[in-house]
Amino acid sequence: KLQLYHNDSDENSFDSVNVNLTNVNSNMDDFTHICVKKVFYIRNCDDYLCFKLNGIDSFSYYNKSCKSTGCFLIHRSELYRKRGDSHKSIVENNRCVVGVYFCTYKYEKDHYIDEIKSSIYDENRQIKGNDYYEWEIDNWSHLMNVEYSPIFKISNYEWKLILCPNKQDENCQDFVNIQLQNLDVESNELMKISTNVIFFIRNPSSTLFTYKGLPITEYNKDNNCINIDLIQNSELFIKKGDSANTIIENNKCICGVFIRIYRNENVENSERSEMTLMDETEINNIKEINPFMKLSSNIKEGDETIIKQNYKELNIKSKIESPTLVISKNDFFASEYDQLDIKKDEFLIITNWDGPEGWVFGHRKDNEEEKGFFPKVIVEICSEDDNDISKLYHNQITPEYRIQFENKINQLRSQESMKLSFIENRIFINRSNILNASFDAIMNLSKEDLKKTLRIKYLGEEGIDVGGLLRDFFFQISKEIANPDYLLLQSSPYNSYELEINPKSNIGNPFYLKHFKFIGRIIGLAILNQQNIPLSFTLPLYKKLLGKEPDFFDLKFVDPEIYKNINWLKEHDGIDSLSLTFEIEEKDCFGNRHKIELKTNGANIDVTDSNKQEYIE
Repeated sequence: KLQLYHNDSDENSFDSVNVNLTNVNSNMDDFTHICVKKVFYIRNCDDYLCFKLNGIDSFSYYNKSCKSTGCFLIHRSELYRKRGDSHKSIVENNRCVVGVYFCTYKYEKDHYIDEIKSSIYDENRQIKGNDYYEWEIDNWSHLMNVEYSPIFKISNYEWKLILCPNKQDENCQDFVNIQLQNLDVESNELMKISTNVIFFIRNPSSTLFTYKGLPITEYNKDNNCINIDLIQNSELFIKKGDSANTIIENNKCICGVFIRIYRNENVENSERSEMTLMDETEINNIKEINPFMKLSSNIKEGDETIIKQNYKELNIKSKIESPTLVISKNDFFASEYDQLDIKKDEFLIITNWDGPEGWVFGHRKDNEEEKGFFPKVIVEICSEDDNDISKLYHNQITPEYRIQFENKINQLRSQESMKLSFIENRIFINRSNILNASFDAIMNLSKEDLKKTLRIKYLGEEGIDVGGLLRDFFFQISKEIANPDYLLLQSSPYNSYELEINPKSNIGNPFYLKHFKFIGRIIGLAILNQQNIPLSFTLPLYKKLLGKEPDFFDLKFVDPEIYKNINWLKEHDGIDSLSLTFEIEEKDCFGNRHKIELKTNGANIDVTDSNKQEYIE
C-alpha cells in the first residue's frame, strides 16, 4: 500500500511531502525477510516529462516488525513550480499522480547484517563503532545447559557470548537464551559502555535467520551482562521460508550478535580533545600540500629547475617516441572521469603526448587497463633500467610534516568508523541541476546509507560508475558549493583561493542551515569514499571544524584591515591623539551603518594607552 504524507506538522518536516510503501501481508512471521529497492515518483497527470523521483539509493528490508519504509519526495513549494519546456507544474488543476516502482531481490547472505543494522534506532547518539560476531555451533544436540563462546573483540572491548539452549520461561516453555557479557567493566569502576545489541541465530548454509534486539543498554561494573530469549526450541526444527530449511541443519547452526557502541557523554569532551591535537602549524601544512590548488599555482610555487626541465620537454615533444616510461614526482588526484589518479614515485607509460595543452595520456606500467589523462608537469622521463626509485631520488627527503600528515591519514582511515560498507548506495543526479538534485538525494539518506559505498549515475548519460563518475561528481558539486551566487560561501579577503562562511547566508537563503548541513555531508562523503574536493577553507574555519578556540591571529583571515589596525594599536603608544572611543561603527548587509558601544556609555569614554588593551579585547 502506498501512503502519502503532505501535511506533516513536524517542525523538521515542514514544507515536505513524504511517501511510504507498506507491506500489508498479515502472515509475516519472524523468519520472513523481503529485500526491496524502490523508486517513488510524483508527476503531472498529463505530462510524463514533468516529474520528481527519489528513493533509489539503497535496499529496504521488510519483516514482521518493519512493514513500512519510505522517504522524502519533494518540497511542497516545488509542486507548483513551472518545469521544463512545457512550463507545467507537477500539481495542475489540483491533480497529480504519485507512484512507486519497486523490485524484490533474492535474499543473499550479505543482506542479513545490513537488515540488522537498518533495524537499529540510534536516538541521535554519536556512534563510536560497531561490528558483528558469529559463533558456529557444530553439535547442537550435545550442548550443555550453559555454553561459552571464545572471547572476541569489538571496538577494542572484550566480549563473550553465553548460550543457554534449554531455558524455561515462566510458562515452562523452552527457549534459546543468549547473553552478552563484557569483560572490561568488571575491573574498572569508572568504565561505562553504551550499546545497542542485536542477537541472531541462523541456518549455517542458507539465508534463514531470525533476530531480536534490546533497548540501548549501558554496561558498567554492576551490569556487565544482558540477555534475551531469542527463539522457542520448537521453532528450531520447523521448516521455514521458500527453501523449506530449518534453523538447525545437520545438528549445526550459527549464533551471533551485532554490537553498536555509542560515545559516552561523560568522556565525550576528553575524546574530542584527543581528536583535535593538530595545531595551527599542522593545519597550515595540510593546506600547504593541498592537492586541489590550480595547476598554475603548482607551477608558480615549484622549483625553478623543474620548470626549466618541463619547458625543455615541451620543445622536444616531437622527438619523443611513444610509448615512453616516466615516473611521477607528485601525487595527482583526478577531477574528471577520463583522468588517472597517480601516486608519487609511480611508474607510468605515456602513449600519447598530444593531449590537451599541458596534458598527456597513458597507463600504469604494470596495468594497461588503468589509463587516462594526467598533467605533463608532474612526470619525468626515465629509461627502462630506471626501475629503482631509490636511485632516482636518492637526494630527496620526504618532509617531516608530510610524513606526519600521511600517518594521521592512515590512522584515521584505519578506524572502524571510517570503514565503508561493501553494499553500494547508488544515487541518480540531474547534471543540469546538480546542486538541487544532490541536495534532495543526499539529505534524505540515513546515517547507515551514508556509510555505504557511493556510486553516481547521471540521468540521461551512459556509463557505469567505477570511480570516474564519482570523482567527476565531487568536482562538479564542489564548484556549485563554492558559487558565490548561492550566498553560502565567499572568498576570504585575505586569500581569494580560500573560502569562508558568507555572513549574509541567512538573508539570501531561507534554508541556509540545511544547505550548510548538506555541505558537511558532502565533505564527510568525500572523506569516507577517499575522494578529493577542490575546496580550501580559511584557517579559522578549519579551527572551528576541529573544535579549537579562535585567537587574535585568526582575525587576519577574517578582516585583514582590522587586524592591521589593532596590531598597530598594540605596538604603538600615543593612542590618545587618535580620538577613539569605546564605540565602533558597523555596516549591515544592506549598507546601513550602525554605532555599537563596546561598554556602557562607551561613546563618552576615550581610548588611552592605559585602557587600550580593554578596547582591543
